[in-house]
Amino acid sequence: MISHAQAVATRDARPLQTPVEGLNLPLGASLGLAEALARALDARDRYTAGHSLRVAEYAHAIARELQLVERDVEIIRLAAWLHDVGKIGIPDAVLLKPGTLTAEEFGLVKLHPQIVPRIVARAPGFEPLLDAVELHDENFDGTGYPCALAGEKIPLDARVIRVADAFDAMTTDRAYRPALTAESALKIVENGSGREFDRRCAAAMSKIMRLRGRRELVHPAASDLFATSRPAPAKLIA
Repeated sequence: MISHAQAVATRDARPLQTPVEGLNLPLGASLGLAEALARALDARDRYTAGHSLRVAEYAHAIARELQLVERDVEIIRLAAWLHDVGKIGIPDAVLLKPGTLTAEEFGLVKLHPQIVPRIVARAPGFEPLLDAVELHDENFDGTGYPCALAGEKIPLDARVIRVADAFDAMTTDRAYRPALTAESALKIVENGSGREFDRRCAAAMSKIMRLRGRRELVHPAASDLFATSRPAPAKLIA
């Protein structure tokens, strides 16, 4: 029997604009469970506190800028909340390591997208989210993981989360480096358009940040998990 990731790798990306089937739980209940799982992960590491919730806010804004239908916008927000939950299965010695990871340690981290299905397997209604969660570290040029998919073989919801995840990671302090400014991070996103990032998603991220800024996009609750250790907000861009 082929794995879920192998099945994804052999088919074209499903159109995100079509009705999403299989979301059996009421959307509000699904969002609540996703948020709880995200906060459980964030509680492990003061440097990434609120990361999943901020990524969800960015991804939600990108999806709206792309003019996706409302249900798909909410599906993307839910998948973004769950995108890193698989890191619960990564040992603290690796996940919280302050220095550079070895190749073996990075190999362990790269397993995290495929751990999520095992975590939510008994929770009905999450099946439509699994492609986005498992494939959010794929690069548009095919150099990402876990399946090395490229272009539109990567589901659109995963491409949205890829940009949102990268921007938040760059603009928050980590144990191994200080945060970049929002301007510097956006330049990296723009330079990576067509390589790491889908061109439309990168352009949408750039547009909404330059028009609205990080403070307007991110709800305060997304940064307030630990009042004494939350990341400094990115500077607004004029």
